Amino acid sequence: MGNRAFFINLMIFLLCPFFVQAQEVEMGDIFVLGKMEGPHYQHVLLPKKNIIIKRGGIADMKQITGLQVEVAAFSFDSSGNALVTLRRTDGGKFFRAFREIKARYELAVSAGELIPG
Repeated sequence: MGNRAFFINLMIFLLCPFFVQAQEVEMGDIFVLGKMEGPHYQHVLLPKKNIIIKRGGIADMKQITGLQVEVAAFSFDSSGNALVTLRRTDGGKFFRAFREIKARYELAVSAGELIPG
């Protein structure tokens, strides 16, 4: 019985940070895409330029800076990073080809790539 209680407490301790992270952001929260550090975003996961062009879009990374986006979904990747799925608030497409993009939530906010708005 002692090992079972230890295991349950250990699981609660390990999963608790995930529940705290999940409460920080909710579906419908509004953010603004900040400026890129260097040639591309590090934590906002954008498609590669060749994929954008193949889909008939315009691969201008500067055009998305300053866009208002809302959280459409929330999940975790295999590394335990919180992922948010983002949609434009004006209903348009990113690069005229993609309805949604994803971002590593905590890392993007701390790097200034996602600004709460």
